[in-house]
Amino acid sequence: MKAHITEVRVVTESDVDPDVSYIGEYTDTASDWAICRHCGEYLSLCGDEHETPDKGREYRFFIPYAGGEKPGTKEYITYGKQDFSRMESLQNGGWCFLGIVAKATVVIGGVCQTIRSGGLWGIESDSEDSYIESVVSEELSELGAQLSAIGLGNRAIEHAMKNAIRE
Repeated sequence: MKAHITEVRVVTESDVDPDVSYIGEYTDTASDWAICRHCGEYLSLCGDEHETPDKGREYRFFIPYAGGEKPGTKEYITYGKQDFSRMESLQNGGWCFLGIVAKATVVIGGVCQTIRSGGLWGIESDSEDSYIESVVSEELSELGAQLSAIGLGNRAIEHAMKNAIRE
């Protein structure tokens, strides 16, 4: 019995454990170049009148990655504020991380199986549409190579890819 593809799906899922180290990290440890979440300013720039918020259910400070710049430099201050804004937006649901994977349902020898691409995770949900489309294309291409490797014909693969369902 010959193998055949019953459907191809491109699935977009939430990335529930993303790496945010390129943005920065929350902490409860005060330091000169930490940003106070309460006022949104670097502790070293707040002055003596700044009141450190009481420890509660959320972290009180944010240490930005700031493009790897040296703390205290003009670039660090600028990039760090951008990182802080981006991370706060993530925490408030303004955007999220996604994963994209292509899956094919294939019947081989009377047994229905799912073949999938490796998937790409850590995609920012507010990325350019062109970037999302390039990831979809890459995942479909990878899936096509796997389907070819198990002996499915190019025409069948191309037809299935053209009719891929997006979720």
